[in-house]
Amino acid sequence: MSGNKKILVTGGTGFLGHHLLRELVKENIPVRAIHRSNSDRVVMDAIEGVEWMEADVLDIVKLEEAFEGITHVYHSAAMVSFVPSDFKKMHQINIEGTKNVVNLSLEKGVEKLVHVSSIAAVSRKANQEILTEGDASESEGLPSEYGKSKYKSEMEVWRGFAEGLKVAIVNPSIIVGPFQWDRSSVRLFDREGFIGKVYTNGITGFVSVHDVVNAMQLLMNSEVNGERFILSAENLPLKQVFNWMAEDLGIKAPTIGSPKMLSAIMWRAFYLLHKIGGPSPLITKETAKSAHAENKYSGNKFATAFDYEYQSIREIVRETCRVKKSGERPF
Repeated sequence: MSGNKKILVTGGTGFLGHHLLRELVKENIPVRAIHRSNSDRVVMDAIEGVEWMEADVLDIVKLEEAFEGITHVYHSAAMVSFVPSDFKKMHQINIEGTKNVVNLSLEKGVEKLVHVSSIAAVSRKANQEILTEGDASESEGLPSEYGKSKYKSEMEVWRGFAEGLKVAIVNPSIIVGPFQWDRSSVRLFDREGFIGKVYTNGITGFVSVHDVVNAMQLLMNSEVNGERFILSAENLPLKQVFNWMAEDLGIKAPTIGSPKMLSAIMWRAFYLLHKIGGPSPLITKETAKSAHAENKYSGNKFATAFDYEYQSIREIVRETCRVKKSGERPF
């Protein structure tokens, strides 16, 4: 990218958005990122060279101001929740928010939009051993409300594509890397207490946060248009990843196997505690189900298209645990 470019990033105070901003400012191209009024200033102030503007993807007036002069957009703002009481709000943010971003991209003549979706939005056909990008218009077998909201947000992006907007979509698997330890998939590295002792026999895909950022930039700077890409480096048992975390953090590996029945009891207990005024549940019906599922994903389409080699999950787990164990700021 060169010339009179100006980039807008939504979701810049989140896990992936933060890592993306850290790389974008190195390109010496003007970067603007939106934030909500209650966003963490520590996260925002950790990066120099970003023009921060208070706006929300659901606030069309302020969002329109944020789009002034913008030529390229990375849309990573989204809500991730598996708690039923959050579903209505999550659908609004993920679907209506994306609709607003797409509409303004069309209205303002944005040259390209890179949209962050999720593997949760990739349809699951019966007896399909390894999931690929498949037909983006299909939604069969989506296992969660989050996945359904991300699928519908993709439909907004495809609508924009049909109306002439250049787009690319990434569908990351579980993203691994350092950030605030109580947010997003980074919470997996909190191995304290009972949760740190428990494992399930589920299998899923994992990818380094650095690879997702690299992929987004490569797609933005390429001629690729109207395609989606699963980003997944390896399919691994959750127990294996938890064992690596334990090894690198210098703690005991999980030893309590959680059968489906125990998980069912646990999510119901957490749900009841939440209903009587307790905190958001650590385990929900949806997360309990996914923890036992064997879902494998192929990231080969992107790797082949860009001759790209993913970072090993063992390496990014080691890197993330080193940061956590050192006590240094994770961003």
